[in-house]
Amino acid sequence: MGAHHSVAQKSVEWKLRHARSKPPNDQTLRQLDRVFAENPDNVHDGIWNVVRKPGVEPRRRGRDSKKRYDQARESVRLALQASHGHLVGSSDAKNGTGNTDVAGQDPENPLVAIVADAHNLRQRVRAIGSGHSFSDITYSTNAVLVDMTLLKRVAMMDNGEEGIVGFTKPSNPTQPLSSNCKKRRQQPHNVSTSTDLLINIDVEPPDDEPPIVNRSRKLARVQAGITIRELNDELDNRGLALVNMGAFDGQTLAGVMSTGTHGSGIAFGPLASFVRAIVLVSENATVYQIEPASANVGKGPLSNPASFPHTVDGLPIELKQDDDWFRTALVAMGCDDVRRQLLPELWAPIAPAVAGADHFELVLNPYTRWSHNSCVRVERNHVTHNTKPSGARKDWLSTLLEQFGIHSIPHMIGVLNRFPTITPIAVNRAISLLVESGPYTDKSFRVLNLGPANSIKGMAMELHCDASQCVPIIDELLDVFNDEAENHEYYMAGPLGIRFTAASDAFLAPEAGRITCAIELDMLVGVETGVKLAQAIKDKMCTDRYDSPRIHWGLDLDFVTEDDIRSWYPDFESWHAVYRQLNSTGMFNNKFTRRMGISVPT
Repeated sequence: MGAHHSVAQKSVEWKLRHARSKPPNDQTLRQLDRVFAENPDNVHDGIWNVVRKPGVEPRRRGRDSKKRYDQARESVRLALQASHGHLVGSSDAKNGTGNTDVAGQDPENPLVAIVADAHNLRQRVRAIGSGHSFSDITYSTNAVLVDMTLLKRVAMMDNGEEGIVGFTKPSNPTQPLSSNCKKRRQQPHNVSTSTDLLINIDVEPPDDEPPIVNRSRKLARVQAGITIRELNDELDNRGLALVNMGAFDGQTLAGVMSTGTHGSGIAFGPLASFVRAIVLVSENATVYQIEPASANVGKGPLSNPASFPHTVDGLPIELKQDDDWFRTALVAMGCDDVRRQLLPELWAPIAPAVAGADHFELVLNPYTRWSHNSCVRVERNHVTHNTKPSGARKDWLSTLLEQFGIHSIPHMIGVLNRFPTITPIAVNRAISLLVESGPYTDKSFRVLNLGPANSIKGMAMELHCDASQCVPIIDELLDVFNDEAENHEYYMAGPLGIRFTAASDAFLAPEAGRITCAIELDMLVGVETGVKLAQAIKDKMCTDRYDSPRIHWGLDLDFVTEDDIRSWYPDFESWHAVYRQLNSTGMFNNKFTRRMGISVPT
């Protein structure tokens, strides 16, 4: 048996070395796929022996598939224990993935007092959240850095038209809104003056639940520094849940709103569309409550000016009911079977395939496998609280680790850097294991969450296009992926996430003015060609036309230019006019504002 295994292992290694020396074309991928299929017990060790550094890393012996699977799951479990934030106030602090430096002081004074002192001293101020953004918005020098993560109070409204001052205590916890998830396989940025946001969000109660105080309003007063994960817990304690959310839940609420973060579902806009009012501290420490003035923006004005109390937590506050101010502060700076269901002529106004589920999503391998791209169709639907949890969650990261038979993320990154050609095969096999025989049913914040992949250091870029043009845009994007793979061996170690959202009123939301298809490109930090691939995609996919794909602000990677934002957002000047009023002294100037051409002379 030992001799047989040795011969088989050498044969696998020879085939892998032979494939590695060939160009990464369709024929090479077929050969690699055959190696994976014919040698499930030792192909992973063969890969390791091909890419290992002789004299440094030992040769690996074969493992049974169960042990490889257990190691993959353990890697994800350990990753979940890792810290996902950053420290504020040190000269070498980083954002969540460690790609952007921040520097400054760690303030101890109350927020409004900090801004007032900075105004008097002509000092710059920066608000810092969870560090999830991938752009230079997190970079500052000689600035006071305000850690917003301590501002996390949640309270329910109960005082009618008196603004957002009053709140109720939570009722007895009850079962929150649940969702189920069924997967089927088929062939400019945040307004810098927003150092404090207290936001009203529409939330959804479960069906048939005993009433709680003023349930009909379904409005929550939420401070800016709370993370979506913490907000979900607070709402769950009150028997409530968000009707939609992004796949990651580690961002602060202010970061989610101000970058245009979105979930999925054609009837839902980005999370900023939940907002009814924003409480904002301006550069001179004036506190504004900003609301729409007209009924056709958002959900219209929230407060009655005649009865507005003009104080929040004992601080003077000015009610500003102005459509332009609200829209400015809101967001401040395929596989053939599915493809045929998303063609432009079927959007009248919404393609039936997308309209048929509360949340419609595709998980797509960007690399062609024998003339088609492997794809999983995901449908999430709200169910009543009486529906019992069932099924098990599956995620592409765990299955990807399983395919490599690797027990640590760094080892997998090392393999991808040394043998990038295997990426399409591994991604394809990982997607194939996502197919479920039955739905996964659980609380909404667990179903809508991306899962264990959230806790792995990664970076991403996301393209937002007109939903009706998703098929030609995705076709063009897949051509770019395959060209870059064949010409430069640039690969993305993961599938595309494709979601659909409603339009947004916000001037600078990536979803502004159009029903949107969001295409997320996830890359593991450490894969050497990831940034180069993302830059190539931006250069080839994004033009200076209004109908061009736009890049999601929170997943910018510093690629967006001032010319881009003026081309992509027809209401940019309206946004900029309000921004100049709120940053008239240049207190909030920084590297990002200089890149965007919106810095105010000081």
